[in-house]
Amino acid sequence: RDPDGTAVLAVFRPDGFQRLLTFVDGEFAFTDSSEAGGGFDASASRDGDRTIVLIDAERYEVPDVLLSTE
Repeated sequence: RDPDGTAVLAVFRPDGFQRLLTFVDGEFAFTDSSEAGGGFDASASRDGDRTIVLIDAERYEVPDVLLSTE
């Protein structure tokens, strides 16, 4: 996590690719698309104490505690 509020979460997929999810001030901002094969259709929503990130057919549930600065 950077002092400017940016956090990058690395997710390792079963196929060996790594997906990087970037958050700014606790909100999903963008994902990598070249290294992980796709990822051009990305969106995020909130569900309780987690962020649900959808990237093409992939779904990631990110608990707030992973993004918290406290």
